[in-house]
Amino acid sequence: MLNRVLKTLPPRSGEAALLAQFDQIGVGPNATFDVSQLSPTQRRGLEQAMDDAEQIVKASTQRTIASFNGWMISKDIGRYGYRYMHRAAVVKGAYGNLPEESLYPAAVLDSDGDLLDGNDEFLITFNAGQLPPVDGFWSLSAYQLTSAKLVPNSMNRYSIGNLTVGLTYNPDGGLTLALQHEPPKNNQANWLAPA
Repeated sequence: MLNRVLKTLPPRSGEAALLAQFDQIGVGPNATFDVSQLSPTQRRGLEQAMDDAEQIVKASTQRTIASFNGWMISKDIGRYGYRYMHRAAVVKGAYGNLPEESLYPAAVLDSDGDLLDGNDEFLITFNAGQLPPVDGFWSLSAYQLTSAKLVPNSMNRYSIGNLTVGLTYNPDGGLTLALQHEPPKNNQANWLAPA
C-alpha cells in the first residue's frame, strides 16, 4: 500500500532523501514492491520493522502535552509539516481537526497528581458564564487509558455536554458534572460514568 501511495502522491519539497531511502527497501516512488521477490530474511526484516514501527508509534502517543489548568491541550493537530511521528501518533488515536475547528483537551491526572481512577468520584464545575467558549458544541467523554476506548456504562452515555438533553444547571447558572462509577444520589442527568 505504501509503495502504491508513494507512486501517486506528488513529492513534497525536502523529502527527496527520505524517498530515496524508501526506494532502497523497495517501497519508494521509483520502486515496485513485490513481496514474492523477497528472500525469507528480507521478509522477516520487513515484518520486524512493521512490528517495531507499531511499538514506536504507540510509545509516541504517550508523549507529554502542555497542560493548561490541569488539562493537556495540543494546539498543533492538523499541521504536521515534517513531524512524521506527531502525525502518526495523532492518526493512531483516530484523527484530529485543525485547532480553529476543534480542541481535544485531555486529563489523566487528578488534582493531587494521581492517575484518574474510575473508583473515585469527580466533579467538574463550570462557573456561570464560563462554559467552554464554542461556536458549535462541547462535550466530555471518558476513555480507558490502556485501550483508548470509550468506557462502557449502564446508561449507554458516552459523552455529556451542551447538547445533552436534560442537564440541570446550578441555581447561579453554573454547571456541575459528576464523573463516577456509581450513579450519583442526586442529579443523574449530569452524570458520566468513567469506569
